[in-house]
Amino acid sequence: MVLWRHLQEHIEGSDSGAAQAADPVAVALIYVFAAGMFLCLMLMVGFQVTLDDMKSINVRAVAAILFTTFIVGPTCALCVCLALGLDVAWALGAMLFTFTPQTVAAAIFTAGVGGDTALAIVASVASCACSIVATPVLLQLSFIVLSNLDGGMSFTMPWLQLCGSLLALMLTATVGVAVNEKVAEEALVKVKRIVKIVGISCWVAASILVLAVDEIRESFFKTAFYTSNDTGTMWGASLLLHAILVVIACVVGFIFFSSDSRQRDAVIVTILRRNPGITLAIAVTFSGNHELDFGRMMSMVIAVAVPLDYASLPIAMVMRKKRFGKFCGKPPPEEEVVVAEEPIDSSASSFENDNPLAESSQV
Repeated sequence: MVLWRHLQEHIEGSDSGAAQAADPVAVALIYVFAAGMFLCLMLMVGFQVTLDDMKSINVRAVAAILFTTFIVGPTCALCVCLALGLDVAWALGAMLFTFTPQTVAAAIFTAGVGGDTALAIVASVASCACSIVATPVLLQLSFIVLSNLDGGMSFTMPWLQLCGSLLALMLTATVGVAVNEKVAEEALVKVKRIVKIVGISCWVAASILVLAVDEIRESFFKTAFYTSNDTGTMWGASLLLHAILVVIACVVGFIFFSSDSRQRDAVIVTILRRNPGITLAIAVTFSGNHELDFGRMMSMVIAVAVPLDYASLPIAMVMRKKRFGKFCGKPPPEEEVVVAEEPIDSSASSFENDNPLAESSQV
């Protein structure tokens, strides 16, 4: 209901008269299905984590991923925003992506390139846990810096909604970890299948409702395909930010984890693979804030989320080519190493059996 209220305030506050007639039931259903999709996603993250993985993981690698996610990345994003002179709405939209924690996509990509999947999973759960506090605090600090440079604009941070949303996602992942530890293997396979079906169904239902309701569809496409005189600056900032994140991820991976290629690939992929869905979910909590241009902020969020695959897929394909010898497809099966036995010289053995001197020498 809190999410519904925020979106309804945004729709009612828009300039379009048609948008004011948006069906509140349809809006509420969209958020119910979207929330169900995210909860199923976090359950799938928890299903992949075991206590043994958490005990045997490289703490140094997890710390490097968290430090890059919540310190190095946001700092570079702030520098990009200041260098390009972005306004507060666009700057917050760009920086929000760098605060976003990793989820199951990082583990899937890591497994696809043959990296350390357990490291990617544990790092994703750890980033979700840290984001409960780190994301709101970093957003508040970012706005203080940006607003002071933009004339001291006022701003109300939605602490309750933001922390509550992130806490709900983290608790759901914790439930998934508990189920993975307590439920038998056969039952767990059925539970995973049910959760996957429910998550996909929620995603399909939410997408159909967004496209079916005229007022919401118009508002969505107006935000997604935002155009103005400075649209080039928006997309330029997005591409530059992704290029910087790719360089940072590769530097961290190759310098600190060059001795273990599987850990190195896991670190690089996990740093790059944020979840844009969580970015959108966090951004929506600002929809009721009338001091901020919400539509302009969301346009930057979408502009930063779109190039995500284009930035990370080439890196993943190069990793696959280096490890498996091909860019795509199933990895080749591991070949069993057969130790060839040395041939036995039958003539020599028969000579020893028939030679009495050999027998006497053995005695």
